Amino acid sequence: MSGPHISVVVNAHHEGLIAVPSIRSLALAASYAARRGVRVETIALLDCSNDLTADVFATHADHRCEIVRVDIDDLGLCRNHGAQLARGDYVAFLDADDLWSENWLMEAFLAAEGDDRMVVWHPEANLYFGAATHIYRHVDMDSTEFDPLNLMITNYWTALCFTRRTLVIEMPYRTTDLSSGIGYEDWSWNQEIIARGGMHKTVRGTAHGIRVRQRSLLRMTMAAASIPHPTDMYRNMLMRRLKSAATSIGNSQTHSS
Repeated sequence: MSGPHISVVVNAHHEGLIAVPSIRSLALAASYAARRGVRVETIALLDCSNDLTADVFATHADHRCEIVRVDIDDLGLCRNHGAQLARGDYVAFLDADDLWSENWLMEAFLAAEGDDRMVVWHPEANLYFGAATHIYRHVDMDSTEFDPLNLMITNYWTALCFTRRTLVIEMPYRTTDLSSGIGYEDWSWNQEIIARGGMHKTVRGTAHGIRVRQRSLLRMTMAAASIPHPTDMYRNMLMRRLKSAATSIGNSQTHSS
């Protein structure tokens, strides 16, 4: 039998019983894809996890799920490790307290197969629940709504993305160091993808459920007044635009002569 099309990497820590709905959400999405001929493998990375969370995965995860206990203690580096362990053409990230729409893996796979650019895929909508509730719609870079200047003050896309496994290996997440005021590993990575000429796009008709907790890495990062890692995103975007403009001028001069 051929290898998986998609490798799901689940980041787990101290979720305990909260992880049960996430595991079931993953199972529904994987089953939906499998019925349509898309093979999915699951790797659960229990990073500095407690025993209750480990017991929950041992009890509720599919028996084919690879459960790996690690002591990385860094969300971005843990995703890198998951991509290294993965065997699929694509990798999809899920945090062990969040949820996917049932069609997420299948629709993301179809979208990725139909676009040969360097693309990171995101759901169309995020439904935030828990300590706070709201709806956030992701912006597609091919849309006129996308403004790169907004990335200076806010992160357009969550970390629960879908992309080619090789992209994560070639452009790994960078470490978080709140003591130095450097955080937002997903915001930094999202900008790095653009700096390297990549795209962030949305998969229509899909959604994620994002649990808001009183204590989270995001809240700790904000409390530490951290900023993302610096990137060459704006410089590279400007250089590409200048190059494109110069090419257009050259072509017009050639045609006029």
